[in-house]
Amino acid sequence: MVIRRALVVDDYPDTAEVLSALLQALGCETRFVLNGRDALAVAEEFDPDLVLVDLEMPDLDGFMLASALREHELRHRALIAVSGWGGINVKFRAYWAGFDDHVVKPVGIQQLRQIVAQSSL
Repeated sequence: MVIRRALVVDDYPDTAEVLSALLQALGCETRFVLNGRDALAVAEEFDPDLVLVDLEMPDLDGFMLASALREHELRHRALIAVSGWGGINVKFRAYWAGFDDHVVKPVGIQQLRQIVAQSSL
């Protein structure tokens, strides 16, 4: 799979905008949303190859969002948890929810380049 479209889901606008801009610098067409409910609607319309999801959001947290996305059309898309939370328990919970990987914020351009490259395999 070649990563062409990426969706960023984070309830902090600055974080969402920066991740989106970095992905654009890597050649991706991007969209970002600030909550899980909007992510479901945009994912259906935008059909992203890669989805970066914050885990802690007020309306629909990242774990619930990942499960919902996996139940629908995004079964074969790269789904990455991006969170301030770290540790083995969070990684395990993220994988159990349907994420392909979990990275800890802050995420830089080199780490995003690696995510895009690995997701493209």
